[in-house]
Amino acid sequence: MLPKENRIRKTSEFNLVFKGSQRLETEHFKVYLHFANPTEEQISKLGIVTSAKVGNAVIRNKLRRQIKSILKDRILGSTKPAWIVIMVKKAIGKLEYKDVQKELEIITI
Repeated sequence: MLPKENRIRKTSEFNLVFKGSQRLETEHFKVYLHFANPTEEQISKLGIVTSAKVGNAVIRNKLRRQIKSILKDRILGSTKPAWIVIMVKKAIGKLEYKDVQKELEIITI
C-alpha cells in the first residue's frame, strides 16, 4: 500500500494533473504525468480513476490494487517528483496482472 502522502486524493489535485500534464495513452489506460515545479510539493504521488463502466466494485478494486503494486517501487524510488493519474478504460475486460504490468511499463519517472 502506498503511504498516504504519496496518494492523490483531492479533486483539486486531480484537476491540477489533468490540466497541466503530459498524456500517454495505451489500449487500456490513459496516463497523465505532471512533473512538479520547484514551488510545488517535491514528492511523487499516484491517483487511479476507475469508473463504474469498467466493472463491479470487486473488479475495480482489484485493478487499483494491481496498479498500485506495479507502480509502488517507481513512485517511492523516484528521484524526479511527478504526480501520476491513471484512468482505466472501459475496454479493460479480464486483463491479467502480467498484461497490466507490461502495459504500464510506458511510465518512466
